[in-house]
Amino acid sequence: MKAIDLFAGAGGLSTGLEMAGFEILFANELSEVFSESLKANHPSTMVYTGDIREISPSAVREQLSLNVGELDLIA
Repeated sequence: MKAIDLFAGAGGLSTGLEMAGFEILFANELSEVFSESLKANHPSTMVYTGDIREISPSAVREQLSLNVGELDLIA
């Protein structure tokens, strides 16, 4: 199962989702400090640090090579 974690903080929810069998493909966090923890705790996740309003959903989907319908969860 594939997931994206928005407003991810330091990655606690991502950790729980991974324990439940999800692969966290992408995460977003505004805070640089929390984002650094997120990157350290989830090295295989693509992390965007910044305002979520500046993210293009289609660009993220393209970078992740996701087709429509392949994402199971947006958290």
